[in-house]
Amino acid sequence: MSQLKQTQIDPALISLPIQPVIASQINKEFSLETFTAKSLGSIISKDTALATKVLKLANSSYYGLSRQVDTVERAVTILGINTIKNVATSLSLASIFQRTSLAQTVLDCNGLWHHSLGCAVAVKNLLAVKNQELAEMGFLCGIMHDMGKIALFQQMPKMMEEVYRQMQETGKGQFEAETSILGFNHQKVGAIMAESWHFPPAYVMAVSNHHDPNYLSRGDTDQTGMILSIATFIGNKIAKMLHLGSSTDPTVPAIKSEVFEEIGVVPQDLPKLLKNIKNDYQLMVESLEN
Repeated sequence: MSQLKQTQIDPALISLPIQPVIASQINKEFSLETFTAKSLGSIISKDTALATKVLKLANSSYYGLSRQVDTVERAVTILGINTIKNVATSLSLASIFQRTSLAQTVLDCNGLWHHSLGCAVAVKNLLAVKNQELAEMGFLCGIMHDMGKIALFQQMPKMMEEVYRQMQETGKGQFEAETSILGFNHQKVGAIMAESWHFPPAYVMAVSNHHDPNYLSRGDTDQTGMILSIATFIGNKIAKMLHLGSSTDPTVPAIKSEVFEEIGVVPQDLPKLLKNIKNDYQLMVESLEN
């Protein structure tokens, strides 16, 4: 038996990746009553590269605006403060997927980033069926859901290689193999990251439960967090099924129809949803990379 088996490590002791500055500023100021489209535009504009990416995406086919926008503040006015806030935060978080220190591990950071984009687009489309505001929140949850993997591979690459071996030998999913070997999994670490970076509780809940949302108490928990958790769970599976990016865990268990119904999606919605998700993913990737 591996010496790494059942090693207990407090995830709170893991050295977490440093949160990108812009995402941190947005999180801190968004809860303030003084937060406006102008203040959001000011924060984003401090980072010229990020502002350029936000404007490029805002003017892309993904959003399909009828006219060109040339300032971040104007983009906020047209697309809405929540949309641009989440876009900017997502693009800011992208930097943690670009760790040169992980180049020698088995983790495909670029593939994981694209998988996270795929999950984000899937969650947004799923939630847009009933609630556009939640859809914008769901996009960011999709981006964030696998952040814990970055910290795990960064801090304990050898143990994560053991996790991979167990997955290959037993057919277990990654979060199950992590729990077996580490005593916790990337959901837990990702939730610690989200909480320490001052993301709202609903986002923390979605990251913490994106593999097992069913245990949530339907009567006692935050309803927004519950819906985001379920949508992220489904979106993660859809991104894998459609091969959007490269997840470190390709297993895709079947999703029961009642799980879709929890977020207002019925079976007849799925063909159109899957088509939209694939199209939106391609538009998103082209907009960010061309």
